[in-house]
Amino acid sequence: MAAFSLMLITAGLIHRLHSQQQLGAPGVVVAEAKTDSGFEVVLPEKVLDYTSEKQGPLPEELGMLPKDTTYGRRRYVSPDGFVITISVVLMGTDRTSIHRPEFCLTGQGWKIDEAASGVEGVKLAGDTGKTLDYNRMLLGKDLAAKDGTSNPARALYLYWFVAEGRETPGQGQRMWWMASDLVRSGKLQRWAYVSYSTACRPDQEKDALERVRKFIAASVPEFQISAGASTKMASGLREDRPSTMLTERAAPPTP
Repeated sequence: MAAFSLMLITAGLIHRLHSQQQLGAPGVVVAEAKTDSGFEVVLPEKVLDYTSEKQGPLPEELGMLPKDTTYGRRRYVSPDGFVITISVVLMGTDRTSIHRPEFCLTGQGWKIDEAASGVEGVKLAGDTGKTLDYNRMLLGKDLAAKDGTSNPARALYLYWFVAEGRETPGQGQRMWWMASDLVRSGKLQRWAYVSYSTACRPDQEKDALERVRKFIAASVPEFQISAGASTKMASGLREDRPSTMLTERAAPPTP
């Protein structure tokens, strides 16, 4: 009898979460756009002396992630040809938009150098005096040359997660906050997965990292609200009504 009562209580809790779930506001700046979600993440066109080109989501993302996922992606090039790509994936009502990057990176053939990877911080530009903590990954793989030989390739991949009033480099911390906020208040935090990536030569990792860190310090305050970005456009993506889209499935291996 006690077990049956517990089942009824659990079923009631699940029903309440499904029927009363509300979405939080995003932690990044967004604007209306002709996309499946109706919005896009707004990234700065000009950062330091870099020019940029707006890019759309990857075909794998469009094919595997939920339709209400919102994207932002730009490719930045410095005068000497150094390239940095910013990618932001913002979840909607389906939490499976956000996932561990290890799945897609290893699926693309990259090997993660664990000894050279870890969490570190960078002080952001602006008046907030904020220090941003991020995950740093050093990646490597061999690329086949036309003559049949292989050439070593290296890449840096820096990422973190941000929502309204929340920010963390840790996937476990993000999931704990998301679950606790949902149970306590019925609000599903709208998390974004922010990443910066660049390719470099095997002997240039340190210099490349310093350039990316400087770029992060200058660019994040332009689109991340907790770092000082304007909230005017972000308010358009708030949902204050109950949601019926609560699905659980394995996170797809997409960056």
